[in-house]
Amino acid sequence: MKQKIPFLLAAGIASAATAALGQDHPSGQYYVSGGMGAAFEQELRVRGADLIDFHNGVRADVAVGYQACSYFAAELATGVIWNSADKIGGVSVTSFGNSLDLYQVPVLANVIFTTPAWRGIRAYLGGGVGGDVATIDFERPLGSIHDTDLTFGYQGFAGVNCQMSKRLELGVGYKFLRSESHNWIENDVTLKTAGTGVHSVTASLTWKF
Repeated sequence: MKQKIPFLLAAGIASAATAALGQDHPSGQYYVSGGMGAAFEQELRVRGADLIDFHNGVRADVAVGYQACSYFAAELATGVIWNSADKIGGVSVTSFGNSLDLYQVPVLANVIFTTPAWRGIRAYLGGGVGGDVATIDFERPLGSIHDTDLTFGYQGFAGVNCQMSKRLELGVGYKFLRSESHNWIENDVTLKTAGTGVHSVTASLTWKF
């Protein structure tokens, strides 16, 4: 039941905000957006042990939302983030005969505030809450770990969109995703870490309908 709380909370926030503003702005538009870019995973601390350093990775996102008025929108968003480990405790992962890949799937309810357009360009600022589904693929001689853990997650983001036509917008933005601590287990082998933190820079495409 605890794992369902982030999703129920996120869905409730998005539904309430959309319904309330939608009553005052019946001409609001629905939209779908997708984006892709680079993901920079912060150092991940193993509890009571070393830090894990990651290579730069990739992030892809998709969202469905409602533009309640010219300055406010609410959306449900998900995606996938992949990063592979570079070093553990300052030593290259490959030198141990190991490999470690971290996959994260955020599921978030976002709210977005937008500035007035200037020559078709609008800046935006937003945030969201929900869940972070994190899967680790850790291959090592002493025992591998392949497990998925769900924790609470939240995100802040900002960027600019450029209107290309009445329905199409191109954009570029920055996102920071944070999760609570993780606990991965397989065959009595346990990996406990602090929460993850991912900086991302992405390009996006939005279609309004």
